[in-house]
Amino acid sequence: GGYQGRAEHALQVLNRHFHSQSKRLTKGCEGTVLIMRHCEKTGPLIKDADGNQHCSYVGKERAHHLATLFGTAEEIQSTSKSARWPNPSYLFALTSDRGSYWNFRQYETLHPLSNSLSPQLDVTMSDPSELPVQIFDLLQSGAMCGRLAVISWKHSYIPDLATALGCGPDQGCPTVYPYDSFDQLWQLKYVWTPPKSFQAEDAIDESNVMTNHSSTVVVKDDDNATYDDDDSSGSSPVVNAEDIDSGDYDDDDDDASTDDDNSVGGDRRHLLRQSNIRNLKKKKKHHKTKRKEGEGWFLYASVQHQWFDPLSFSASVGDYNPDGVATAGRWKDDEI
Repeated sequence: GGYQGRAEHALQVLNRHFHSQSKRLTKGCEGTVLIMRHCEKTGPLIKDADGNQHCSYVGKERAHHLATLFGTAEEIQSTSKSARWPNPSYLFALTSDRGSYWNFRQYETLHPLSNSLSPQLDVTMSDPSELPVQIFDLLQSGAMCGRLAVISWKHSYIPDLATALGCGPDQGCPTVYPYDSFDQLWQLKYVWTPPKSFQAEDAIDESNVMTNHSSTVVVKDDDNATYDDDDSSGSSPVVNAEDIDSGDYDDDDDDASTDDDNSVGGDRRHLLRQSNIRNLKKKKKHHKTKRKEGEGWFLYASVQHQWFDPLSFSASVGDYNPDGVATAGRWKDDEI
C-alpha cells in the first residue's frame, strides 16, 4: 500500500463509528496536530555520565524559542509578540526509554513550552503504536474540537507517524523528514463535516411508525421496536423486532376473539396483525447514517517552519548588547 495506502486506511479507521460520531460532533469541528523534530543534538554535553542523551546548547535555545511561538488569540494578533499558534491543549513526546539508555531530547524540546503555559501542561510520553490511537480517540470524542496537540518526535519516525494519523502525500505530508533539518514541522488540520441529513438515533420518523389509539411501535437503532402505551398503568411492553421476524412472538392468531378495547393485550394483537409490521426492520435500515463522500473527517496538511534564528533568540533574552555580556544563556533559569 505504501504511505498513501496506509494513510487512506488510517482515515477509514478514524471515520469508523460514523453514526456515533455524528451525534457527538458538530459541523466545523476542527482540531490540529503539529509534529516536529526534537532539538539539535550536536556539541558538548549532549550525553550525561550515564550515557543518556540530551539537547545541545543550541537545541535548548530552540526549545525556549519554540515556547514563544504559542499564545492566546490576543498575543497572536499582537505585532509585539512572536506567537503564531494557539496554546496547545495536549503535549506528546516520544518515550525516553530506548532500552540500554534514555533519550530525553523529545521531552526537553517541549519542556519550556510546558512550563510557559498556565496552568502548566504535562508532557505525555508515548510510543509509536500508542500515539495514533490516543490522537484518534481525542478526535472521535470531540476533545480536539478547537484544540491543538503538539508532538515532538524522532525525525526518521515522523513520516510513519503522519501516515498512521491519516496523512500521506495526497493530504500534504512528505514521505521523508529532512535529515539536516530541525526547523521543519508538519501541520495536520482535521475538519469534521457531518452528514447532510442526520436523524438522531431516538428520533421518531413517521414512515417508521404505526399507531393505534394511544400506542406506538417505534423502530430504534438497536434493532428493537419499542412499544409505548399511555394507559393508566404506565406499563411499556417491549416488542423485539428480531422476535417478530422469526415468528417467535405469540400474537394469538388462533384466538377467534377480537379485542377492540384499549387493553395492552388488545393493542398488541392489533399492531402485530398489521400487514407491514415485518418490514419495520428493513425500513429502519434505510435511515441508518452511512458516511458518504465529503462527509466525516477530512485532513488538510502543510509543511511549516519554526524559523529559529539562534542569534535573534539570544539577543531577545538579553545575551547581547553593545557593552557586552559576560555570561550568556539567560534562558537557563527554568532549565531541567
